[in-house]
Amino acid sequence: MRKKMPNRRPAMTTTIEFEQQKLCGTIGYDPEAGLPCEVIFSARAKSGTLLDGLLYDAGVLLSLTLQYGTPATALA
Repeated sequence: MRKKMPNRRPAMTTTIEFEQQKLCGTIGYDPEAGLPCEVIFSARAKSGTLLDGLLYDAGVLLSLTLQYGTPATALA
């Protein structure tokens, strides 16, 4: 069962460079448990590119995985 996240929660944002592109990602945390609960790539690659689509989908997949409590090994 999916855990509903509160509207306001702690988060950490970081910028990384990948293949000469700056990417910005945010990890949101469950305030009660302190565990990651969502992943958002806010500054992705150039709009409409393959990398842009992959980062968007990866953020959705990781967020759903974290919120449903799916083990990381299940993604492998």
